[in-house]
Amino acid sequence: MENFGTKEGTIEEIKFVEFLNKNKSNNSIWNILSVKLKILNIKDYYAVRVTTKQISKLTGEKVLPKADVYIAHGTIPAQYLERNSFFLEEKDAETFNMSKLNYSGISIKREDSTRYQILKMTPNTFCKIFNNYELGAGASIFCQREEELSKNDSVVRGWNTNWNNMFQYFGNYIPEIRMINDCSKPLSLRIQIAKKLKEYSISTIKNKIKGDIKLLDFIFKGVGNFDEPYTATWFFEGGLFRKNEPFDFTVTTGSGRSHGEFTIVIKP
Repeated sequence: MENFGTKEGTIEEIKFVEFLNKNKSNNSIWNILSVKLKILNIKDYYAVRVTTKQISKLTGEKVLPKADVYIAHGTIPAQYLERNSFFLEEKDAETFNMSKLNYSGISIKREDSTRYQILKMTPNTFCKIFNNYELGAGASIFCQREEELSKNDSVVRGWNTNWNNMFQYFGNYIPEIRMINDCSKPLSLRIQIAKKLKEYSISTIKNKIKGDIKLLDFIFKGVGNFDEPYTATWFFEGGLFRKNEPFDFTVTTGSGRSHGEFTIVIKP
């Protein structure tokens, strides 16, 4: 879901499920889903909140999937629905032997939230996607204050690479990169090189993502990473429901660089 406001995010998901299950007639969301998913009669179709972690095909680990809610088919007693305020989650889907509907996964974002993460990548995850560690290390470089330059040795190590690999990878684009950790060079010059390295790395990551449709779908929807219906085919944000299509994004680092936790984060 989101990297902050988890409780509020959970409430938003619950409210969405209750709303969808309680209001089926003249409901614009059901109108869209019934057409796009070829649902002939929505009577026995329900929104179900995702509560289980799913296997990531990229890492092999169980993680929270892209979908927060999916649609499932089954027969639910009216009394049960009313008693639970029309809220259903995955244990209910299992209890009533409901059938999950492929391509029905919905990503729910808080109405007042613009700070959520689209994807957070550790060095190993980043390498599996981009086939190298160096770009991630370059994007994580400290370059704002001269006294922080010494931290870049640990950044490079934390990204499972070394300076020689960095020089080789970036040498054609930033010929002066070898001076970045040369203490005999002026600090102002080294800062300038570090900034150039960071800007180039972030720009390259963004361009690689934008230029690859499969990668865009992987990052925004989880396609290729999760089984259906745990990808986010649909998107609900700010009270608006729509097909989940890639939108403009920023590439940044996580908040743990100073503590040895290195990540690349894709955000709106």
